[in-house]
Amino acid sequence: MTGTSLNRWRRQTALALAVVFGLLLVSCDKRALPTGPTPPPPPPPPTVLRSTGPIAFVSNREGSPAIYLADEDGSTVTRLIPTSVISYPAWSPDRQRLAFVRQPEIYVVNVDGSGLRRIWSQGSTWGPVDWSPDGSKIAFMACCGTDKGIFVMNSDGSDVTRLVGHEFAGPGCDGPYFCGVESPTWSPDGQQIAFAFFAGHGSVGGVAIINVVDGTLREFLTNSESSPAWSPDGTKIAFYTVARDIGLVSADGLGRPLFLQVSGEDPRWAPDGSIIFSARNEAGRTRVFITTGAGAPRLLIPEATAPANPGYEDCCAVWAR
Repeated sequence: MTGTSLNRWRRQTALALAVVFGLLLVSCDKRALPTGPTPPPPPPPPTVLRSTGPIAFVSNREGSPAIYLADEDGSTVTRLIPTSVISYPAWSPDRQRLAFVRQPEIYVVNVDGSGLRRIWSQGSTWGPVDWSPDGSKIAFMACCGTDKGIFVMNSDGSDVTRLVGHEFAGPGCDGPYFCGVESPTWSPDGQQIAFAFFAGHGSVGGVAIINVVDGTLREFLTNSESSPAWSPDGTKIAFYTVARDIGLVSADGLGRPLFLQVSGEDPRWAPDGSIIFSARNEAGRTRVFITTGAGAPRLLIPEATAPANPGYEDCCAVWAR
């Protein structure tokens, strides 16, 4: 390359570098120019409030029966899991699981809806079931061929033992629906189980208390129909009659039953001694109410705002112990 050519190449190269450098400066200046306020980040997705109890109940507000959870004031109603029949859920003592009947079997599920597990399928059963206070066992009523009665099993479904048979209700009792024993409920100290017995369709039966260790009968509590429930302090048992009157009786069998001035079914206790129960509202639909025994009961589970099933019903509420 001659001297003249070399000088020309150097001038062209220098000119090209100057142009590139100038463009970079302009680009940097443009990036440095103010561009206005930074737009705010998009809002986070709305938080979906979900209840984990302490109230569990059954409703068909979304069509088919399902177990729902609600907070202490009945709010934040959360659908947990479907169930094939209207059946009581039963709280584990640690409030982390529920046992329930999906006829003809018994299942356990976590309160967040996970961990669904079948623990009993040896025959047919219907609720309610009940968890022992120490969480180790579950009591239930079942029909296993000719073996009918109240059973106790470990909470994992093992070691099933019949506690009392349907023959307890008297001679001639050969049907699981209209005579027999049902609705076992554990005493707070875990030493006894109360259950309902009745001898025929439409007859008034009673409540028996049985010793869990040796199976001996401790007391008969008469003038009751079904769904006995121990009070939190273990001194009283709630029940309801054929006429749908809710009553209380001393767990020691002494004294006469005291009937509350309310009509309903399936009484269960809140920790403060109030009673929750199912009853029909003015429109004839079953709802869940609560009463202290004085004054008018109040609605515990609020009306659904937009139910898929306009004629829905709520029932079978239980409060975690």
